[in-house]
Amino acid sequence: MIPSIYEEKQVTVIQNHAFKGYKTITSVVLPASITQISLSAFYDCDALTEISIPKTVTTIQYFAFYGCHHLKTINYTGTISEWKSISKDGAFYSDPIVHCTDGDYEE
Repeated sequence: MIPSIYEEKQVTVIQNHAFKGYKTITSVVLPASITQISLSAFYDCDALTEISIPKTVTTIQYFAFYGCHHLKTINYTGTISEWKSISKDGAFYSDPIVHCTDGDYEE
């Protein structure tokens, strides 16, 4: 789990390349404070199979999850409509199933 507070500051962005190439990460839970997942943040995290993304996220930048060949499940705390409104062009390598509060969605 990524903390919502770090060094007495609120965490709102997963920075560029923050976890790039971390081969042992299998799942991630993002706190509700996150609004952006930046460029290549989880690039080539090949063991990543599942991530929980809060509905506060408005942008998932290019290549954020590229190379995550085993990412199959996204747990999203918003609706399908809210998921579709997130800017996320080129963010995903695969087509994971997104579990939303009102049903499942496939990219």
